Amino acid sequence: MFSFAYDSYLKYGFPYDELNPIDCVGRGYDHENPDNINVNDALGDYLLTLIDSLDTLADTPTGIPYPRFHLDSGLKDNTTTENCLAGAGSLLLEFGSLSALLNDSSYASIARRIVLNLWKKRSSVSGLFGSTMDVDSGEWINRMSGLGAGQDSFFEYLHKAYILFGDNQLGQMFNEALSSIQHHLRTGRPQCLSGSGSPPIYWNVDMSSGNKVNHWIDTLQSAWSGVLVLHGDLNEAICHHAVHYFIWKIYGLPPERYNIMTEKPELYFYPLRPEFAESTYLLYRATKHPFYLHVGKDIMDGINKYTKADTQAHLFPIKRIQNLVKNLHMNPFSFLNNSQGYEFVKNSSCPNIKLTTSQYPMNDDLWKATGIYVNAKFASLPQYKL
Repeated sequence: MFSFAYDSYLKYGFPYDELNPIDCVGRGYDHENPDNINVNDALGDYLLTLIDSLDTLADTPTGIPYPRFHLDSGLKDNTTTENCLAGAGSLLLEFGSLSALLNDSSYASIARRIVLNLWKKRSSVSGLFGSTMDVDSGEWINRMSGLGAGQDSFFEYLHKAYILFGDNQLGQMFNEALSSIQHHLRTGRPQCLSGSGSPPIYWNVDMSSGNKVNHWIDTLQSAWSGVLVLHGDLNEAICHHAVHYFIWKIYGLPPERYNIMTEKPELYFYPLRPEFAESTYLLYRATKHPFYLHVGKDIMDGINKYTKADTQAHLFPIKRIQNLVKNLHMNPFSFLNNSQGYEFVKNSSCPNIKLTTSQYPMNDDLWKATGIYVNAKFASLPQYKL
């Protein structure tokens, strides 16, 4: 499957950023319409010079970065000031590794400072975060607190950065966030695998009151199972993963949003997301139970059955789960790098493979060198009061 998708991209799409898998043509920057932000925000048509622009990116009244920054010309006059929690706060691993490899702590410091500025914006009542914020005013725009779109990787990165870099303050922050999440978002029996009552569900709630604001969960929330595995909450991870697997089995692929109360999708598309595959991989590594190999096979079978283009050009996202309408573009990164990476490692006999969150493998020598640097140097970064 990987060879089919990758070879087709090289044949029909390269050097464009994306591939239209039905017409077998590449898709890149829209030169005729520079205002086409749906394409041009993601496909920038420029050389990556982010390292020289980091200070400007986070140069806001709140110290929380803008969501979009043109590396060639800087901020545009019409740049939106609304950024989501995950988009602003998911820089710790990449920038931390960059600091380690370049022997320069400035990048890790920027990422860490952004997270600490976000931390100050938690609700003083519940300890929860909202979804999106105006980075100029510091006011929350969307006050929904959850574990899915716009929020998922913030918590993931807090815990993974603690594990990788040995940053105890980030570990403390994750534990405090986890306590608020368990208290306000989670319902169901206290012990996931035993006792009376319904199995646990993590809802979307108002960040101040903790009251439910809707009854849906989304596919990005399935990453939470993997975070729970890394935290050692194995039984909770098993139950949470089972909820998302149940939804997957109903349709053969998961809808982007599924309403728990009506038992129907609210958003019908499936953009080849890798989060459920990651959690399945982590649960298999933690339990070695063959059940998760079967889940992995279901993931690959569903993708292969429903997303393979009839033209044999590529794999495509699903626009509508119920009747499996095909979408007209494919971002190679999400599928080739993430989903296939997790499936490879889950089934690999090599126990020492180390992967970043974007599924880039690192050999032991590089990983150890990074860890040694981080543990020695990151301890000297300023420890802010929580």
